[in-house]
Amino acid sequence: MNAENTAPPSFATLMRHAAIAGSLAAAGAFIWLLIEYALGFHGERLAQLQYMQMVGLAFPIAAIALGIMRWRDRVLDGRIRFSQAFGVGLAIGLFFAIDYAIFNWIYAAVINPGFIERIIEFQAQAMLEAGSTQEEVETAIEAARAHATAGSYGMAVAVQMLVASLIIALFAAVIVRR
Repeated sequence: MNAENTAPPSFATLMRHAAIAGSLAAAGAFIWLLIEYALGFHGERLAQLQYMQMVGLAFPIAAIALGIMRWRDRVLDGRIRFSQAFGVGLAIGLFFAIDYAIFNWIYAAVINPGFIERIIEFQAQAMLEAGSTQEEVETAIEAARAHATAGSYGMAVAVQMLVASLIIALFAAVIVRR
């Protein structure tokens, strides 16, 4: 709210702000995912993928924190309550999660259609190493193959990123509020 206009910002203005920040973060995270793929972390180096994916979290963290600060400084004249900051962060996280889930669906369906099968095989090997019987592993593989599709993978990513965004938004709202 600047000096000329004391009306609160509109919902549409907030959604535009959140859509831009969330979509840019999703695009950055997707480019990172493609770099992981190019470096072999979605194939022969699958065991190290969980560590590489942590780097990808920098995109929603930066988008949410910077998005809240930008909203605070440019729209609310430098002052923001926790509820406002959390709402802005959650809106950015929602757009990020939806866009990133769509990107992951495209990745699993078109770019790397064997990715889900590699994950299933990797988990089966981990179960055997943990002491599961061959029968337990085969049952788990059968169930996974029955339900694991590019769409279900995209939905799982959406849920994971919504939860991550919720946590990030909480922390960012506490840190950047004034």
